[in-house]
Amino acid sequence: MSPAPLPSLAEIEERAPQSGKPIIAAPSRRSTDRPRARASQRRGVVRQSTVLEASVKLTVNLLLGVVAASTLARLVPYYRGQSAELSSLQQATHQLSQENQALWAEFSRNFAPEQASQVMQEQSGRQAATQMPVVWVDPLATPE
Repeated sequence: MSPAPLPSLAEIEERAPQSGKPIIAAPSRRSTDRPRARASQRRGVVRQSTVLEASVKLTVNLLLGVVAASTLARLVPYYRGQSAELSSLQQATHQLSQENQALWAEFSRNFAPEQASQVMQEQSGRQAATQMPVVWVDPLATPE
């Protein structure tokens, strides 16, 4: 239900008596009550929108918090498993690097020119012509 349109100035002048005095409309009680009612309605709407906005924000933030907590709950066991696997791989790597160093030391000894005669003697059992074999005998032992 919409209010009736306000009359134009020309219509007001036609209806007014020709006494020469300007017509001043007295304010009606109804027109003064409407702004207060509208203001209270506006305040109510503003309060409702503020409450709605706050509740939406709270709901979204709670939802994000739940998602973050569930993600962390899934990531912590995964992280622990990965760190255990990493430590076992580091131990295996350390062991293999020690074996590698031992093999390189043996390789460099076998192919070093200054060690060649000693390596040949160790591997063949022969001795150089200038060397005499030394046999240790226990003086207390009885001969067989």
